[in-house]
Amino acid sequence: MRQGVKRWHFVAAGVFGGVIAVELLLTLLAANSLPLFSRDAAWIGLGFWLLVGLPASVAFLLGARLLQALADRFAPVEPEESGRGLRMLAVAGVFIWVGMAILLGIWNRADGSDFIPRHLATLAVLIGMPWAFRPATERRSAGRVPALVGLAIVVALSGATVAGLNWQWPSAAEPSQIARNVPVHPGRVILVGIDGLCTETLERFEESGGSSDLTWLRERGLIAPLATIEPTRSPVVWTTIATGREPEDHGVRDFTSWSSPRLHQPIVTIPKRQGAFYWLSLARDLQWLTRRPASSLDVRTPSLWEITASHDCPVDVVGWWCTWPAQAVYGRLVSDKFYFWRDAARTSEAQDEPQHVTFPDQLEPALREMRRPPTSMSREEILAFLNITPEDADELSGRPYTPHDLLSELPLAYTMDETHYAIARRFIEDAPPRALQFFYFRGVDVVSHAAMKYSNLYPESEVGADDRERFGEVVTQYYRYTFRKLRHLVESAGDDAKVLVVSDHGFEQLGPSEFGHDHAPEGVMMLIPASPEKTLTTQASIFDVTPTLLWLAGHPIADDMPGRPLTELFDLPAGADPEPARIASHGMRDRERLLRSSEADETDAEMLEVLRGLGYIQ
Repeated sequence: MRQGVKRWHFVAAGVFGGVIAVELLLTLLAANSLPLFSRDAAWIGLGFWLLVGLPASVAFLLGARLLQALADRFAPVEPEESGRGLRMLAVAGVFIWVGMAILLGIWNRADGSDFIPRHLATLAVLIGMPWAFRPATERRSAGRVPALVGLAIVVALSGATVAGLNWQWPSAAEPSQIARNVPVHPGRVILVGIDGLCTETLERFEESGGSSDLTWLRERGLIAPLATIEPTRSPVVWTTIATGREPEDHGVRDFTSWSSPRLHQPIVTIPKRQGAFYWLSLARDLQWLTRRPASSLDVRTPSLWEITASHDCPVDVVGWWCTWPAQAVYGRLVSDKFYFWRDAARTSEAQDEPQHVTFPDQLEPALREMRRPPTSMSREEILAFLNITPEDADELSGRPYTPHDLLSELPLAYTMDETHYAIARRFIEDAPPRALQFFYFRGVDVVSHAAMKYSNLYPESEVGADDRERFGEVVTQYYRYTFRKLRHLVESAGDDAKVLVVSDHGFEQLGPSEFGHDHAPEGVMMLIPASPEKTLTTQASIFDVTPTLLWLAGHPIADDMPGRPLTELFDLPAGADPEPARIASHGMRDRERLLRSSEADETDAEMLEVLRGLGYIQ
């Protein structure tokens, strides 16, 4: 009989411990997302716990109670021995919890003050477990805590812990409470983003002769390397530039995000590590989670155009990553989906034009004529980049799209940049004198991915002689084209404008004929105009962009922004305070006010095909 008792208890303990481990894994993965997921509103984190953590805990406890009942039915033991076994399992569970919490902390490079509070909800389950499920004979003993009280302790401690995490995050300060400086630059301030502009390629470009437009820009400004972050995924880096915050704070962590149809909120911080993919796939199959491209709905901290916009300082935004669906701003916003042909070319099915691509919506018809389809790239424009016959150039527009194929990518990149340049010129011409304007151009990155291996700027790249003959000047010519357009923007803005040009990363040679930006090669920063005697005291990084522009416009810099204003590059006007005004935080976005369109789900599915075609997702 005693051997049967040991056997049943060994089986029960093994299954019991396995359920503990599974419940802990699920809850820890959920809790690992909470600090970012829950910054939107207090009820979101609690709702996520009720949706995931509490059902898992209840299932775990009910299963444990069933095993306990089976063990008592077929192999009864003394109450003291049974209670001792449960307490030992609870202690083992606590050790499992501590070990997994430490591993997850190392896993996500978090300090103790960050990851330990996240997992207190799981610890509360383990603390209440011995009380909630003592054997029946022991529950009837005098002075014992009833099972329902123990279960109530589990739920109360878990809910209070998770909800408490939500309530501690800063909210946006009232405008009347924000101290402001005298603007360092009272005129127009323009931020130009050029994706993929590379420090090393720029040096090789100048050594090979450069261009008169780049010489003109260099004579009037400063050009320096710009440090970036890893991974160099465009939505992540450009949102970091626009908000001045770490990806862990602003919420955009990849080209795609996960959302919960039941919560109607994005969950973009579930870790992509070993083991997580299985659970995410299971949740997707069960329709608990859905995958979609990163969008404006994922950005959790306010961007530059949201912080700085005011009645005396309206904003213009063109083409920036994660601006669709277009959100309300005090000014004009042309989202990254305004030019939709690039996305349409990468999908296998016909794609309608997305909705809410501008703010206000009425802006889209007024700008529609400026949107160039890829088929509009003329023979002369094609031959400016490619060394091919005129007949081959004429056939280019009808060529089926192939991912990473230069002949497919060039017309899309060029006409997309042409579209954004045309809109930027119009906005510069009709904007008030004290506007802040943000323009983004993607063509250099697209062309570099497809053509850098053929470039004469990198003769060490191992490619065929015929391909180098046809495509060897594409990168060089696209750099010339970009600097020519950039000079036109600077000239249009006038002498009173300050223009800051930044790129998110450079390129590096990863193999004999392979180029990419896996290890965060430096990008480029330009400031035009800039005094010749002004130099950087330390290397600039993408985190410095937002603090610098806030300081220039007279807005306070938040303490939760890791960057610094590049004050050494500017002359202070009379009355300006060299010490920037500061504020604890500009808070989080009010996501209840974010625009949601009925077409978003459809467009998301099409964009996933785009990202798969690029090779960014599987």
